[in-house]
Amino acid sequence: MRGKHPMYGVMPPAASQLLKDFGLAAFVAVVGLNSGLQAVVTVKQSGMTIFLLGVFVTLFPLLPTMLFGRYVLRYNNAAILAGTLTGSRSANPAAFGGVLDKAESAVPTVLFAITYAIANVALTLLGPLVV
Repeated sequence: MRGKHPMYGVMPPAASQLLKDFGLAAFVAVVGLNSGLQAVVTVKQSGMTIFLLGVFVTLFPLLPTMLFGRYVLRYNNAAILAGTLTGSRSANPAAFGGVLDKAESAVPTVLFAITYAIANVALTLLGPLVV
């Protein structure tokens, strides 16, 4: 109806964004609550193993990536290397904010954007293979 009568159902952009954000937050909350009980059972059964595997999966990819960037690609600038590493994690803009604060420059942004895009595409394409 709004397509034919644009004045029908007019909503301020801020209100529309609020509803979108609330819907996304509600969805995440429901998914978390539904999977939370199974997560508690799994942690009780093999808690330390899952913790150690989580540490390994989080840190291991960064080490070869850092060594590859430093010695093969010859990124001598720590800000550039840090931007590359934070982008390769594909879901950590907060870490990138820390890199920008420490670098006091926008230099890491270019490599963050490139590796962030590649990591998201790879995650989307390769994720079903891992699962």
